[in-house]
Amino acid sequence: LLATRVRFLGHLAVYNSEPTHRKPGGMWGMSSAEKSALDVAFLLTPLTNLSLPQATKDPTLIFWANLLVTGACYGWFFIGPGAKSGNTGGGLDASLPGPIKFALQAIDFGAGSERGLSMETREKLEQRQAEKAQQTNKSEDE
Repeated sequence: LLATRVRFLGHLAVYNSEPTHRKPGGMWGMSSAEKSALDVAFLLTPLTNLSLPQATKDPTLIFWANLLVTGACYGWFFIGPGAKSGNTGGGLDASLPGPIKFALQAIDFGAGSERGLSMETREKLEQRQAEKAQQTNKSEDE
């Protein structure tokens, strides 16, 4: 039994020491429209959960209302006016009020801006570096 525990802890130590490069949204990443939709849904869902019990105590209706709010956010940022605004800053449109901008920036931790680069800028830089490396490899082959 002790040998099994030691082997398991050894496995955890090796597994946790491996570097992981995870992106939000899975291995394909997350578009700015999806990120904006989830940011706004993250702000609206608690309001829905706090306000709807005043009208109904049925958990099923509250669940469907939350699903409707999330779907409406996706619709707004993928096919509605939010998609036409060309908003690439994670919901930080210039027309939004200050408190909403602050809330969206507060939940945007981990997008790279706390390290000096936004996620979009970092991805463009990585793409340029990859293209430059490919050009260098082609010129070395010739």
